[in-house]
Amino acid sequence: MFRYMSRLIQYFLIFLFSLIFFEFLGQIWIYKNNGFFPFFKHSDTPENSIHSEDTRQKLSPIFGYSLRPGWRASDGLDDFQKNEIYRLLGVNQVPKYYYMPANNYGFISNFDYPHSNKDSINTFYIAITGGSVARGLAIMVQEEFEKLFKKDLGFDNHDIVIINLSHGGYKQPIQAQILSYFISIGQKIDLIINLDGLNEAFIGWENVSLFNTEYSIPYGTFLYGLLNNYYSKNPLLNESLTNNLLHSKSAILYLYGNVLRERNKEKLFEYETEIGSIVKGRSYPIIIQKPKQKNLDDVSDEIVKSWINGSLIIKGISEKFGIKYLHALQPIQYISKKEFSESEKSMAFQDPEWQGAEAVRKIYPKMIKSANKLKSFGVNFIDLTDVFDESKEHIYFDSCCHFRKNGYEIILEKKFKPLLKKIFSD
Repeated sequence: MFRYMSRLIQYFLIFLFSLIFFEFLGQIWIYKNNGFFPFFKHSDTPENSIHSEDTRQKLSPIFGYSLRPGWRASDGLDDFQKNEIYRLLGVNQVPKYYYMPANNYGFISNFDYPHSNKDSINTFYIAITGGSVARGLAIMVQEEFEKLFKKDLGFDNHDIVIINLSHGGYKQPIQAQILSYFISIGQKIDLIINLDGLNEAFIGWENVSLFNTEYSIPYGTFLYGLLNNYYSKNPLLNESLTNNLLHSKSAILYLYGNVLRERNKEKLFEYETEIGSIVKGRSYPIIIQKPKQKNLDDVSDEIVKSWINGSLIIKGISEKFGIKYLHALQPIQYISKKEFSESEKSMAFQDPEWQGAEAVRKIYPKMIKSANKLKSFGVNFIDLTDVFDESKEHIYFDSCCHFRKNGYEIILEKKFKPLLKKIFSD
């Protein structure tokens, strides 16, 4: 009996020593990677909490959906995700714009809207509308915008402020609605840059083909995904337990909570973005129009017409309020003559081909041809589909449409600067 108890105590001491040893290593590892020791951290610190409502996006009564206020792209980045950022964007550190929050309306910006620069008499406001590529223009090259306007366009005594009104999946007529809304509530704007085209083509057709809805509604993937999330009674796994573990002073418990947190984030993302998520028999609390046409050729004509009309509406608004307007058709690799390196090709194209490529090849030529109508009404329109044709640089980093900062720099220098000089000299 004594021998049995002695061995039991021995095993217990080994277990206790191992637990203390691994707890110590865990505290050191967390400090090295996260910058704090859980043991010395207040247990009520909330920044790592996750809740059922913490989807990346929220339903918006005005725009269909937008980002959750306060959300940052940098939230919860681990080493693997950081390395992916380095690889895709061709950088060696997480870019500053990853730390920019979503503001009160869910747009990535360091300030809420409507914004007024009370510290400066001379402020020039540039509103940028469109989808995720337009958002990149709004947040990735702000310093380059400032340099362009101050050095080349004669605004050297002005503060240049970017009003980001763009978000992933946005398309016409959302841009026209957004501008109408913010101008009506008093947001000052001096120049509108509307960078669009791809989402109108790809998402417009996907709304019809996947969701049996009108091409013009907000992105069905996000809209139905978010609605399904709210219908779900409990989308998260052990939500209360996860948050308690994340606030534990124990490194081991904290790390286990972090594992649950990552699983929950994946689960939230699945609820938010699942394609084809219309649940049969479910009554959704929104009014959705059914498509009048279901053939790509017929739908493409309607999409182009809506794209043209949306731009003309913005033109009318801009003239009424004394705002300059520039409309640009965004570049896309599927109709580009660019010579792609093997490295860029591996990112810019996939097998099987990206699902939006067919709609782009069908609709973009019609957009380019119809742009003459925009010009005839005085719209400062520019076709960017050839902007990268002569570049040897690695620009595209995914098979959809997104490109690195150097792509925006090329657009500013080669296309926007000459046109803006003309706009502001007239």
